[in-house]
Amino acid sequence: MIFTLAGASIILYSFINYKKSFIFYLAFKLLLVTNITLISIPGIPLLTLDMFMSLTYTVLFFIGKKQNNSDIMPFPYKNPLILITVTMVVSSVFSMAGFMSELSSLIGGLLQNVFLFWLMWRILKKKEDFFLLFKLFTVLFFCSCLYGFWEYLIQSNPIVQYEATLNKDASKVIHWTYSTTFRGYRVQSFFEHTIGAGINWSMYCIFILVIYVNNKMNVPYKKLAQLTALLCVPCIILTKMRGPIVFFLIALLSIANFKKKKFYYLILIMAVTIAVLWPVFSENANIILSLVDSSAQKEISGSTLSQRTNQFTAAFELLKMSPVWGLGSKFANVYYDKNVHNLLGGESIWLTIITNYGIMGLISYILMAYYSIIKIPKKFDSKAMAFIALAYWVTNSVTSVPGMHMYMYYLIMIYFMKTSQYYSSLSKRLQTPQKA
Repeated sequence: MIFTLAGASIILYSFINYKKSFIFYLAFKLLLVTNITLISIPGIPLLTLDMFMSLTYTVLFFIGKKQNNSDIMPFPYKNPLILITVTMVVSSVFSMAGFMSELSSLIGGLLQNVFLFWLMWRILKKKEDFFLLFKLFTVLFFCSCLYGFWEYLIQSNPIVQYEATLNKDASKVIHWTYSTTFRGYRVQSFFEHTIGAGINWSMYCIFILVIYVNNKMNVPYKKLAQLTALLCVPCIILTKMRGPIVFFLIALLSIANFKKKKFYYLILIMAVTIAVLWPVFSENANIILSLVDSSAQKEISGSTLSQRTNQFTAAFELLKMSPVWGLGSKFANVYYDKNVHNLLGGESIWLTIITNYGIMGLISYILMAYYSIIKIPKKFDSKAMAFIALAYWVTNSVTSVPGMHMYMYYLIMIYFMKTSQYYSSLSKRLQTPQKA
């Protein structure tokens, strides 16, 4: 009830100030998980509070379109996102499970991965917009770190346990549980999954470090933000998941700037932080070593290279059943054989794309990866964009990323684009009166 009341209050405020309400929603979204539902009845498509709020802001935007001026340049991700939208719709129409079975996941996928990205691009324009978001995100991430440490101490997560009671359909309640035999308790704070929690902490930490090293803007809550970024590092380790560590290490390359004194100062601060928190790192050393050491990997358990090979073999066998548009996202609900079993949940974005969306999906997502890692970072001259995008695509290729806030990833991309020299020069060019 408390989440529903908070969400309703934020939506009602949109009729007074749409932009500020939308920013509040983006911050509130950090707290929303799949188990926080509005409609969860057997036989009826699932409607989460997050989906409803995202749909509401999308509809309100188009209703008030005249009041929402266009941006100074076209949406940079327009082409790959159009192709992804077409792929998702066609796959749902020809789904093995039927279109109605796909409807909820189709709407949710389009809202979260297409429309929300576009909305943020259109709505977030001024420095004040990002400042307000920055304040809200900093406070919430600071709280997430503190709660993560508390969760690790008590070895329990009361917030997640409460959220599970909010889904009235027991068959749709998501329980993410892991054995504590090999790695011990895994922290997730108030996020949906330990992997997602680690990646969310990584994104916030890297974002702050990039701003700190490059000193592009004097951000609000600067000291609290820097403290929160440092607190995120042990939280990433306490998730005891390799995916977030892979993401963090690759994205960390975005801060390398040997011409900046702040870069060397940051290295010193990180070294001191590691020394102070050495018990946390040493206790979980095998999780980090497992990325390169097979013996350490066996000790902590988890996915192996041979397991991934078997999963991809199974995926390509399933692809033969519907090579062009795939089997749909719900095919496993109505079809089951040894290949579906061998997918083991599809722990890679490419396993999902191959089976769900077929060749159309492969083409559209490869195009999206190209835009994200190469084309757009080059256009906006942003090393940070390139490495953060690379971190996402590599991590999501080697494992699944449940609980990762994709909109936060998109938000970081939008920030770097709209604070770039290229975007600034376009803005100045449009504001400069043209001579007759």
